[in-house]
Amino acid sequence: MPFTIPGQELLNLEFRVVPGGFTIEFPAYISNVTDRYSPMWNQFFEIGRADHKVLYNKFVREIDIQFRTIADGNYERALGLKLKLNELAKSTYPRDVADGFQGNFLEFTIGALYQKEIGYVSQLQYNWDNTETPWDAGNPFYTTVNMSIVWIGKERPRSEIDAYNPGSRGDWKPVL
Repeated sequence: MPFTIPGQELLNLEFRVVPGGFTIEFPAYISNVTDRYSPMWNQFFEIGRADHKVLYNKFVREIDIQFRTIADGNYERALGLKLKLNELAKSTYPRDVADGFQGNFLEFTIGALYQKEIGYVSQLQYNWDNTETPWDAGNPFYTTVNMSIVWIGKERPRSEIDAYNPGSRGDWKPVL
């Protein structure tokens, strides 16, 4: 019988390493998503004024996601998940190029909220809680993944672009 988490939907997460093009897919239960928008401003003071002037400096968006992969008590699935987790971890390593090394970008899809967005992994952590994770031949059946992705996007950030993929349900219409 497949493992389920009551009240949670099993979603397919997809990460495609750019360049390289290989895709890592996880059926997973999402525990938490945090989408942080951080506009940064510089303050300048002028002689003769008590208040300061502000100038928009830069923008950073970071998406934190926590999800759980589950092998359903199946040894072959546990091995498959281990290989996928390994490939995701390897996406954080640099690639050797002629003049040094370069990092990897990810094209990621998380349900209907983020579809084929571009970013890079700034933090990746795997947790195996031995009080609730069964093991078979040294392979865990459950893995909790915490990762942070710095969003780059498909085009430069500006107020005219959407933050999310609107209308990902064909029948959805906004109520304004």
